[in-house]
Amino acid sequence: MADMNARSIPEPWAAAFRERGLVDKRTGEPSLNAFSRRFSTPSLETLRNTIHGLRTPSEPTLAAVAEALNIPLPTIREWAGRPAGEAAPYSPPPEADQMNTRQRKAVDELIRSMVAAPAAEVPASSKPGRRLKPVTRADDLVDEVHETGVPSPELINRAAAHKDDDKEDGK
Repeated sequence: MADMNARSIPEPWAAAFRERGLVDKRTGEPSLNAFSRRFSTPSLETLRNTIHGLRTPSEPTLAAVAEALNIPLPTIREWAGRPAGEAAPYSPPPEADQMNTRQRKAVDELIRSMVAAPAAEVPASSKPGRRLKPVTRADDLVDEVHETGVPSPELINRAAAHKDDDKEDGK
């Protein structure tokens, strides 16, 4: 497969490739093939899709690219069109150990939804001031997350207030 030329690798990616010596030996231009020869992860196709914004890269893909290019992970996330986030992994507070499996799944879904939809894409129905339906089960929280795309702290608090309902129902 022919390598992409420098015009095909956009900045700031091209500069990072040059800095790490990931260039075509014949032309001196940034090269996806040079990256793939030096690093086994991600694949050439995944790298191309990440650089050109054709697919949403996974966190492990972004971490591998950040390490290979010696660029901070938050910077690579931004270059790939994702929220920058933090360089260090998130660790929940110790109180999270008191949550049951359903609650943990709900919080996991909340985190995924917050990262998946940048603030500019938040649907109007999820903005402050909207009327929320009562939440009486952890499943309702997950349903609301899927429905609106962005759960509110109020929604989480209402779900937590009704956590005993799940225990009474044997869930």
